[in-house]
Amino acid sequence: MTQDIQFTRRDLLAGFGLAAGYAATPAWAKAAKAKGQWPAVQGVLENWVGKKLVPGAVSLIARGTGKAEIRQHGVSSFGVKAAINPDSIFRAYSQSKPVTGMAAMMLIEEGKLKLDQNIADFLPGFANMKVLTDPDKSLSSRPAAGGITVRHLLT
Repeated sequence: MTQDIQFTRRDLLAGFGLAAGYAATPAWAKAAKAKGQWPAVQGVLENWVGKKLVPGAVSLIARGTGKAEIRQHGVSSFGVKAAINPDSIFRAYSQSKPVTGMAAMMLIEEGKLKLDQNIADFLPGFANMKVLTDPDKSLSSRPAAGGITVRHLLT
């Protein structure tokens, strides 16, 4: 018997967020979950909001295949009176870099991409790169000494 499982982009992003969140979850929170002590976790989050360590937090708690519990504390940013909610947007800068790096390294391991490969091989617009000769004086440029590589992008 086969099941057709369909995910929306929101489901996929939520899954990545949960995985990343669980990996970054402090040991005390994981231990509390195992013991069914989510009120203790909620107390810590409320304490953080109360001490203004963070403006707000939304926690999603799932046990097995049961329905997830969602709790929110505080506001979306300091100086804002609107309460945070499960649909609040959080700015999580640079969170895609580790995922992108891992995907690139998997492609390198499979031989589909090379670390020192010129990105012009798959992005032709980067074939003839130029660099400024003296940005403080003019916008004159010269051809770059070499191409941009996958290694450059990953570092």
